[in-house]
Amino acid sequence: MKNSSEILKQEPDLLVWPETATPFYLRTRLHALAEIGKFLDSSRVYLLTGTPDYQYSEDRTRVFTHNAAFFFRPDQISFEAYYKMALVPGSETVPFKTILPFLRNLDIGGADFFPGKSYNVFKCRVPERIGRYNGTQFQINRSNPLDSITVRLSAIICYESVFPHIVRRFVENGAELLTIITNDGWFGMTSGPFQHARYAVFRAIENRVSIIRCANTGISGYIDPVGRYLKQAPLNTSKNLSAIIPLNSKKTFYTVHGDWFGQICLLISIIFIFFVLFSWRLFRS
Repeated sequence: MKNSSEILKQEPDLLVWPETATPFYLRTRLHALAEIGKFLDSSRVYLLTGTPDYQYSEDRTRVFTHNAAFFFRPDQISFEAYYKMALVPGSETVPFKTILPFLRNLDIGGADFFPGKSYNVFKCRVPERIGRYNGTQFQINRSNPLDSITVRLSAIICYESVFPHIVRRFVENGAELLTIITNDGWFGMTSGPFQHARYAVFRAIENRVSIIRCANTGISGYIDPVGRYLKQAPLNTSKNLSAIIPLNSKKTFYTVHGDWFGQICLLISIIFIFFVLFSWRLFRS
């Protein structure tokens, strides 16, 4: 929390830590939870962080581990959790293990996470700031600490940002702001982290929402609803970033209707292929 303490001078409303910020079961570390609670209560900020988590089955005979995001509020001991739904095959889960339980016994060097099922949306109250953007700089016209608004936000974890249909569901469920927390360290110095960061730009444009992207090794930054990086921390650079980001509650056509255009194109292609094959057989006969 040392780095987070340094950014408090800029009076943030929300802190976002990356996917591997707490590489242990935070739920069981009472001392760590107490320190986080003390820090948030004194600074009056919200916190979203990545952490592994677990759940027991109803009869408590089985345990299910998850790649999770925890959302903390000041003055509250409890927290909310989101469990990653799109797990990386091999490194995070063994495919088909829910259908064939014996596959859990295979040790291929990865984790044994189970996918979540809910498109969770968290809520926080922040001061209302009215102004406009001049390029990537926000100019405040009016800001009253007594006026506050409710912001609905969701957490996208790493690999999930690749899938537009997953991200869309969060916005469809009411999220006005998205966070992408990720561990891009395993990419190394390849094109991987740069390509992964560009996916976030597409997700912002598709749904016209701002995105806070926080990666443990970069690339981190703030993306506005039209896909511009307002601020950015390059790869392998340790940096605290803060920004005033725009909120948009209007849903795009894609958010409301989904991938129907692509599905129709696929259907037309299939019909065209069958038509060509059928016509070819008629011609040959």
